[in-house]
Amino acid sequence: MLTTKEGTITLEGGLKLINVLYVLGLNCNLISMSQLIDDTNCIVHVTNSLCVMQDRTLRTLIGVGERRDGLYYFRGIRHEKVFKVGDMSLFDLWHKRMRHPSLKITQLISNVDSSVTRNKACDVC
Repeated sequence: MLTTKEGTITLEGGLKLINVLYVLGLNCNLISMSQLIDDTNCIVHVTNSLCVMQDRTLRTLIGVGERRDGLYYFRGIRHEKVFKVGDMSLFDLWHKRMRHPSLKITQLISNVDSSVTRNKACDVC
């Protein structure tokens, strides 16, 4: 089989590879291990059943390849960002962040309203 085109592909989980070769008639994407490492600067661990890709700096999981019929089938890892902590007052949030100080200490924080009291009793205190 001959490669006829070259392009960029974004895999499941957002992993982007450039200069990927297109082979007409192939029903899957073949990824070069050296290209994967060069393009993503990741670490790859390979066993007889799994191929695990990690970010080199943070060591976070990028993707996993499960071995079937001699090939590792890539499954990307979705990265979610969470911005909402919950329905909690600013006082309660700082109280938990500071490892449950007394009301007197928490009131010293400039952006916490000193008139606010806890919504409910703290389960730790």
